[in-house]
Amino acid sequence: MRDSSYKESVTQRLSNEGRRLGVDPNVVIKRFVFQRLLARFATDPRWVLKGGYAMELRLGLHARTTKDLDLVVHDIQNGLTAVEVQDLIDEILDQDLGDRMTFTVSTPKTLTADGNAGETWRVTTRALLDNSEICSVRLDVVTNAADMGDTADQLRVEPVIPELQGCEAITIAAIDPNQQAAEKLHACARTYAHDRPSSRVKDLVDLVLLVEADLLAPKRLGEALRRVFDARDGELPPRSPTNPPGFWRAAYEEMAAELRIEASNYDDAIALIDSTYQRALIHVPDDINSNGKE
Repeated sequence: MRDSSYKESVTQRLSNEGRRLGVDPNVVIKRFVFQRLLARFATDPRWVLKGGYAMELRLGLHARTTKDLDLVVHDIQNGLTAVEVQDLIDEILDQDLGDRMTFTVSTPKTLTADGNAGETWRVTTRALLDNSEICSVRLDVVTNAADMGDTADQLRVEPVIPELQGCEAITIAAIDPNQQAAEKLHACARTYAHDRPSSRVKDLVDLVLLVEADLLAPKRLGEALRRVFDARDGELPPRSPTNPPGFWRAAYEEMAAELRIEASNYDDAIALIDSTYQRALIHVPDDINSNGKE
């Protein structure tokens, strides 16, 4: 086949798989590209998958569809420049795994520099199949996230179409779900500039999904809460999670209905997360005063 014909053949097969699953074919194409990217990151143990795609791998179609690929890279020097981050990503992606995929990486842009929570870089990556672009994806890369500690799971990533050349299943280090929940609880509690509350209703949705999938353990969640709040705020977790703003109600219930979440009512979701938080807090030292500080 000519280069373009192989790419067109694969794209058609991915689109057919999307129709079979009842999802947007572009979602399946992006999942295919995510998996080929992860096959390369998995060759270096410093790279850890986090974010929405880790949720998708654990929960399948019950998770929210993610647009970005989020990763952490450990054990590198601090204070990297954009060019150094680009070189780091280029090096890991410039591997021939026999899948006829290549990638080009844009100059990274700094999103946050959040102390022990690490520095976040955003990178646009063009994915090419036989030198023809199949899609473009966004990577968010966190360097040296000390608030993660050394907690990680191993997730198996199955290929979208197993019989495609060079597209075998892979295993990659991934964020522990308790760590992921702790980060989302912190995000829900965070107050932004001008005393604005968090608008990340999707974090509440993800928390409920993690609880309903029985992926959280009270002791490990408590340890993760302590680590995240200490690294990001220099204090212990508060006695109770901050109640999200009331304007989340309609958005939460709409998303919950789409995802067929059992706790589809907003008040039920808040009660579920509060009880999960309280069970985890038992495993955090109890020398916490009313404002959450030691």
